[in-house]
Amino acid sequence: MEIAEQSLDELKDFKAWFDFLTLNTTNNESVNSEGSAIKSLEARIRKLKLEYEKLVSEKKCEVSDLVRENGFAWNQFNCIEVELTDKLKRKDDEIAQANLKISSLLSYQEQLQSTNQEKDETISMLKAKMAEMETNSTKKDEEISKLSRDLESLKKSRGFTPVLTRCTKLEKRSNTVGSYISTKKEKSAASSSSNEKVSKNSKRKRMNTTTPVSVSEIPKLFTSTFRLPKLKSPSSGAI
Repeated sequence: MEIAEQSLDELKDFKAWFDFLTLNTTNNESVNSEGSAIKSLEARIRKLKLEYEKLVSEKKCEVSDLVRENGFAWNQFNCIEVELTDKLKRKDDEIAQANLKISSLLSYQEQLQSTNQEKDETISMLKAKMAEMETNSTKKDEEISKLSRDLESLKKSRGFTPVLTRCTKLEKRSNTVGSYISTKKEKSAASSSSNEKVSKNSKRKRMNTTTPVSVSEIPKLFTSTFRLPKLKSPSSGAI
């Protein structure tokens, strides 16, 4: 634009100078001869016109070139400005999205921290309960072992001696019954010598019904519910 304005100023100066020369030529016509003056002036005018036209065309070309360059430059500038504006908008959008992600990550981190804190508190509480349960279990084990020892001592002092005593009494009673049955057998054999056949039958009957119980068949240890089996009494005919 500055070059175009400068060219226009030069054209104006050239036109003013041309007008001044034309005016001087008109004033000098009276002095010189008309023929020579007119020819010389016409020649100069043609020359000046040619130079003027040449200069105008050159300036126009320069101005048009400058205008084209200026337009191209403005177009490039506008394109660059648009591209930079778009890039700036995209960067702003990316920054906004990054800020949102950062804020969401920070909130998630806070949630994780609170959750971890709650888990730590729960773990501490469970550990405390476990320690308490272990303590109680140890105490109960001690109590159970103590009760077991007391029970063993009670069994030794109250349970085993009566059972053994009872077993001994039962063995003595079995021996007495056996001896009584043997005596009965001898008396029955002596009294039935006159009737041998009847005596044999009676003896066989007594052997089947009154077999003495040996000591080995009696259990060594008896429970509280054990009862001595009843023996059948011998028949009156056999006696």
